Amino acid sequence: MSHTLDAAFDIAWAYLNGAGLIQDKYVARVQVTQSILALQAKGVENKLRLANAAIVEFQQPKAPTETVLEDWFGFKKVRPSGFAKN
Repeated sequence: MSHTLDAAFDIAWAYLNGAGLIQDKYVARVQVTQSILALQAKGVENKLRLANAAIVEFQQPKAPTETVLEDWFGFKKVRPSGFAKN
């Protein structure tokens, strides 16, 4: 299953990056990964379905306030909209 998740991420990332939709790489990585993992938890196993759903979710309008990200250790990081891009 790990290979499927990696492939789904790579497909989504290649599309989003190629389309010029990624402004903040850290935020984009977290959002795409969270989308893929949430769908996988619901039983979706097809890499193309995972990737397409992550792309669609990434493109959805977001509130212009701030993004709260949680790293692997549980620390929360708040990034206001318009934060320095990577």
